[in-house]
Amino acid sequence: EIKFDMAYIARYSPRPGTQAEKMKDNVSDKEKRRREKELTKILRKTILARNKKFIGKTIEVLAEKGKNNYIYGKSRHFKTVRFKGDKSFIGNFVKIKITKVQPFGLEGKISS
Repeated sequence: EIKFDMAYIARYSPRPGTQAEKMKDNVSDKEKRRREKELTKILRKTILARNKKFIGKTIEVLAEKGKNNYIYGKSRHFKTVRFKGDKSFIGNFVKIKITKVQPFGLEGKISS
Protein backbone atom coordinates (compact mmCIF):
# COMPACT_ATOMS: atom_id res chain seq x y z
CA GLU A 1 0.00 0.00 0.00
CA ILE A 2 1.29 3.45 -0.91
CA LYS A 3 0.30 6.28 1.39
CA PHE A 4 -0.06 9.97 0.62
CA ASP A 5 2.71 12.25 1.88
CA MET A 6 1.91 15.81 2.75
CA ALA A 7 3.38 18.31 5.17
CA TYR A 8 3.10 22.03 5.38
CA ILE A 9 5.89 23.78 7.22
CA ALA A 10 5.21 27.43 7.89
CA ARG A 11 6.55 30.03 10.25
CA TYR A 12 4.16 31.68 12.69
CA SER A 13 2.48 34.78 11.37
CA PRO A 14 -0.24 36.83 13.07
CA ARG A 15 -2.91 36.65 10.36
CA PRO A 16 -5.76 39.13 10.88
CA GLY A 17 -8.99 37.59 12.12
CA THR A 18 -7.36 34.42 13.48
CA GLN A 19 -6.36 33.30 16.98
CA ALA A 20 -2.74 33.78 15.90
CA GLU A 21 -3.37 37.52 15.69
CA LYS A 22 -3.80 37.58 19.49
CA MET A 23 -0.71 35.49 20.24
CA LYS A 24 2.73 36.84 21.05
CA ASP A 25 5.50 35.77 18.68
CA ASN A 26 8.13 34.71 21.21
CA VAL A 27 10.39 32.64 18.90
CA SER A 28 13.36 34.31 17.22
CA ASP A 29 13.78 34.25 13.44
CA LYS A 30 17.02 32.32 13.91
CA GLU A 31 15.19 29.61 15.88
CA LYS A 32 12.39 29.51 13.31
CA ARG A 33 14.92 28.94 10.52
CA ARG A 34 16.63 26.21 12.56
CA ARG A 35 13.34 24.41 13.20
CA GLU A 36 12.29 24.70 9.58
CA LYS A 37 15.63 23.28 8.43
CA GLU A 38 15.38 20.36 10.88
CA LEU A 39 11.77 19.55 9.91
CA THR A 40 12.65 19.68 6.21
CA LYS A 41 15.58 17.32 6.80
CA ILE A 42 13.28 14.81 8.52
CA LEU A 43 10.63 15.22 5.83
CA ARG A 44 13.15 14.60 3.01
CA LYS A 45 14.31 11.39 4.68
CA THR A 46 10.85 9.98 5.35
CA ILE A 47 9.42 10.93 1.95
CA LEU A 48 12.45 9.48 0.14
CA ALA A 49 11.92 6.19 1.99
CA ARG A 50 8.25 6.16 0.97
CA ASN A 51 9.01 7.20 -2.60
CA LYS A 52 11.35 4.23 -2.99
CA LYS A 53 8.26 2.01 -2.81
CA PHE A 54 7.24 3.41 -6.22
CA ILE A 55 10.36 2.08 -8.02
CA GLY A 56 9.32 -0.51 -10.58
CA LYS A 57 5.62 0.32 -10.29
CA THR A 58 3.58 1.68 -13.17
CA ILE A 59 1.35 4.60 -12.21
CA GLU A 60 -1.04 6.88 -14.03
CA VAL A 61 0.14 10.48 -14.41
CA LEU A 62 -1.73 13.53 -15.66
CA ALA A 63 0.80 15.32 -17.90
CA GLU A 64 0.68 19.03 -17.09
CA LYS A 65 3.65 20.84 -18.65
CA GLY A 66 6.78 20.31 -20.70
CA LYS A 67 10.33 21.59 -20.39
CA ASN A 68 13.60 20.55 -22.07
CA ASN A 69 12.23 17.29 -23.59
CA TYR A 70 10.67 16.30 -20.25
CA ILE A 71 7.02 16.23 -19.31
CA TYR A 72 5.95 16.96 -15.73
CA GLY A 73 2.71 15.81 -14.23
CA LYS A 74 0.94 14.62 -11.10
CA SER A 75 0.06 11.12 -10.01
CA ARG A 76 -3.07 10.19 -8.09
CA HIS A 77 -0.77 10.22 -5.03
CA PHE A 78 -0.10 13.95 -5.63
CA LYS A 79 3.49 13.14 -6.56
CA THR A 80 5.27 15.19 -9.20
CA VAL A 81 6.46 12.84 -11.94
CA ARG A 82 8.97 13.59 -14.69
CA PHE A 83 9.36 11.58 -17.90
CA LYS A 84 10.82 12.07 -21.38
CA GLY A 85 8.28 12.96 -24.00
CA ASP A 86 6.92 15.68 -26.24
CA LYS A 87 4.26 18.23 -25.49
CA SER A 88 1.55 16.12 -27.18
CA PHE A 89 1.19 14.28 -23.84
CA ILE A 90 0.08 17.43 -22.00
CA GLY A 91 -3.51 17.19 -20.81
CA ASN A 92 -3.58 13.40 -21.02
CA PHE A 93 -3.18 10.55 -18.56
CA VAL A 94 -0.03 8.54 -19.25
CA LYS A 95 1.11 5.27 -17.70
CA ILE A 96 4.63 5.76 -16.34
CA LYS A 97 6.94 3.08 -14.95
CA ILE A 98 8.92 4.65 -12.11
CA THR A 99 12.68 4.17 -12.44
CA LYS A 100 14.14 6.80 -10.12
CA VAL A 101 13.01 8.74 -7.05
CA GLN A 102 13.97 11.93 -5.25
CA PRO A 103 12.56 13.25 -1.96
CA PHE A 104 10.07 15.48 -3.72
CA GLY A 105 9.49 13.75 -7.04
CA LEU A 106 9.49 10.62 -9.15
CA GLU A 107 10.99 9.90 -12.56
CA GLY A 108 10.10 7.22 -15.04
CA LYS A 109 9.49 6.17 -18.58
CA ILE A 110 6.36 5.70 -20.63
CA SER A 111 4.97 2.21 -20.12
CA SER A 112 3.42 0.33 -23.03
